[in-house]
Amino acid sequence: MVASPSLTLTVLPLPEQGRPAQFYGLVGRYTISASAAPTKVNVGDPITLTVKIGGGRYLKPIRWPDLEQIPGLAENFKMPAQKAAPETADGFKIFTQTIRANNDKVTGIPPIPLAYFDADAGRYVVAKSDPINLEVAPTTILTNADLEGRDINPAAREVEAIKKGLSANYESTAILRNTTFSPLAAALTPLCAVLWSVPLLGLTASGAFKLLTSSSPERAAQKRRRQAAARALRDIKKIASESPERRHESLVSAMKQYVGDRFDRLPGSLTADDCRDLILAATGDAQAAEAYRDIVTACETSRYASARAPYDPRQSARVIDLLRKIDKKAKR
Repeated sequence: MVASPSLTLTVLPLPEQGRPAQFYGLVGRYTISASAAPTKVNVGDPITLTVKIGGGRYLKPIRWPDLEQIPGLAENFKMPAQKAAPETADGFKIFTQTIRANNDKVTGIPPIPLAYFDADAGRYVVAKSDPINLEVAPTTILTNADLEGRDINPAAREVEAIKKGLSANYESTAILRNTTFSPLAAALTPLCAVLWSVPLLGLTASGAFKLLTSSSPERAAQKRRRQAAARALRDIKKIASESPERRHESLVSAMKQYVGDRFDRLPGSLTADDCRDLILAATGDAQAAEAYRDIVTACETSRYASARAPYDPRQSARVIDLLRKIDKKAKR
């Protein structure tokens, strides 16, 4: 076995001096730009504000811009508390927010800052987007008097009696017809039930299908961890049908594959000591971890030795017992 020489790293803390208030941990070089549509609106009309942040290869730590803390933005615009999830495309993280001007004196959207630490220059930098010009027209606020009309006076006229003793007006409530609307009763009518149940069933079915068929990296990793032991046991049980010269190699491969799947590591890069350390950290069972390491070492020695040692079938049974014991303790 050949090992590379160790490397020495010097990790410097981020300086406290000159740290901007908006800094939340971005290190590297970043750019920020903003656009809005439409730019000619009335007071209260929705404006779609799009902010694009890029420049770095690792975009995951980029957060939503703190629009509420920007002077001139929170005072002149109404912004909803809920925010849509950002999108990543073409090397940019894209944030979209709907804002509304609350007065006609607004002339534009101020620059949006982004603070980061430039490791090459060794200093903090605050990048800003370009300001966006807006034309906001005033909107007339209608009152009840505007809606009803200012010059309307109630018309007074005498109710004339109809001949033969009938009156043109009624004082009894018997003439009134109950027109109360019940949403529940309307929803339970056959026609309405069909109208709302069909889309609901379609939405439920599509949501269930998407939930069952979608696979995120986190879900794939969870599935791989759950099935690690079962996969390793299947591979070990197949060793007996392989040629004798490949059995040690197959056993080591199955053992490393289990550790890699169970503890989110690359199986091909694991050593016997790596397997022991991961098992010990997950289970606290030093005896099982050492036994696992010893079997991996013995199999690898047999693989690369000039005179191959014969494969002992009892070794597979011992590994199976270890796998079950380790997997049970690792789930606690």
